[in-house]
Parts: sequence; structure tokens; C-alpha cells
Amino acid sequence: MTRLFSICGLAVLVSLAACGGDETDETEQQDPSELTPDTTDGGATPSEPEADAGTTDPVPSICPGGEQPTAEVCDGLDNDCDNAIDEGCPSGIAITAGVDGPAMGNLPGGSPVTAFCPAGQVVTGFSTTRIFTNGVVGNLEIECGKVTLNTSTQAKPFTYSISFPLGTKLGRFGGTLAGFSSSTFTVAVHRCPTGSAVSGLRYHSNAGNATLGGMRCSSVTASGSPGRFTLTRKQGADTTFPEVTPSATAVRAFFDCAGSGFISGFTGRAGVFVDAMRASCANGSLLLK
Repeated sequence: MTRLFSICGLAVLVSLAACGGDETDETEQQDPSELTPDTTDGGATPSEPEADAGTTDPVPSICPGGEQPTAEVCDGLDNDCDNAIDEGCPSGIAITAGVDGPAMGNLPGGSPVTAFCPAGQVVTGFSTTRIFTNGVVGNLEIECGKVTLNTSTQAKPFTYSISFPLGTKLGRFGGTLAGFSSSTFTVAVHRCPTGSAVSGLRYHSNAGNATLGGMRCSSVTASGSPGRFTLTRKQGADTTFPEVTPSATAVRAFFDCAGSGFISGFTGRAGVFVDAMRASCANGSLLLK
């Protein structure tokens, strides 16, 4: 019995059955002090591994169901098995104030006027423009579109697009046109194509009044990978207002919002017609989960 314990002395700490089966004779049990393992040859007493302080649980090597974790993609699934779905994927768009354009026209004339789209909206066109042949703006009625992130789940990974469904129609920006008959100016409608908004304007400075000769409509796309999505504006064609024939002495200028910006409103001065006007831009940025 003594020989048996000298071979399995360490194991007896875990299971007596491993070193003697059913033998339980107390008179033959070895002194526990003799069970201390020999460390003279570099042996070490087994111990529980110490936990690293300040570490977090690692991403599991196996997902529920036995699948291997993969890099997260925007597909409605928890690809990396971290109990979060589509982290770093687009969830919305934030609209913030951008840079103002140049002031055009007779700056001291008339009285102050403003027209701005509500938060989260940008200018998509003009439901009515009353402009003289030389480009002088009588007044404008401005349409705004809601900047909207759309998610297509028909394919994986998901794809994203931005649209501008009709939002708020602003009140009249500009003058009263008092004393002018309707035959002296043209009433027209100028709207951007679906999926785009006004990113730039063509000005003319003529006879000290603010003039408008055209606009630029642009679209915007969202692309990238989780945590790295960006907005990219795609410039569309410039639209020239056909009713405007500026004089040869008119100073032409074009203002375009920077980056992913779109025009969000106007400030200026007006009396009988628009004396001066300045466009303001709003920039978009993606919100990520």
C-alpha cells in the first residue's frame, strides 16, 4: 500500500479512486505530509492560472450555432459575435450649418429678408420664381426636401442612398413687385430632379440688384465599410433659367457649396424686388451605429 501511494501521491489529492480503487482502510492511509510533491527537480505545485487585471472577455472563437466569427458587415447579423448587430453602419444623417455664399446685389437697399429650410432639410427647387428678363429677382417661393437615408436590404451587404422627399414650402422671399405688371416678368417653376437638391447657384450682378440665372442640382451617395462610411456628392448638370437674358455688362458668378453641402436658405434685402441675396449652405454627415 505504501508503494502505491508513492506513485500516485499527487493524484490522491484529486481522486482516491485513481490510486487504489475502493480501499478505505484508515489504518493504512499515508500521512498527508508525505503527499507533498517533490520539487527538487524543478517541479512546481499546480495552481490556478492568474487572471490578467484590466482585461475584457475576448470575442468568442465560436459563434452560437458553431459558426466562426467574421468581420462585421452591414447585413442585419452579428457577424463577429460580440452581441451587437451592424455596429459602424449608417443609421441616419446629421445636418449642420456650412459656409455662406457671396452677397450679390445692392447691399444697402430694401429691408432684411430671410428664408431658411427647417432643420434636416435643404433647398430642392423653387415652386415659383418671378424673374425679369435681365435676371433681376422679383421674388422666389422656395421648396425644401427632407434629407433622408434609405437602406436597401434586398442584397447583402446592405446598400445606402440619400433622397430628398418634399418637405416644407417656404413663404415668399423677395419683393412685392408693386407697380410692375405680370407682363414685365416671367413666372416659372425650377425644381431639381428626384434624388437631388440644389448645391449651387448662378448669379448675375446687374444694375445694383440681385439676379439669378440658374442653379446646380447634385445627388449624394453613402459608401464604405463599418466604421468607415462617407458621403460623396455627385455633381449634376447646371440648369440655366431660360427666361433670363442678362445684359452684356452683367457680372456672372457661380457659387457652389463645398463638400457634401447643399443650399439650405437665403438672406438678403428686398423692397419692390430683391435688392441683395446670399445663399447659405448646410453640410451632411453620416451617423453610424
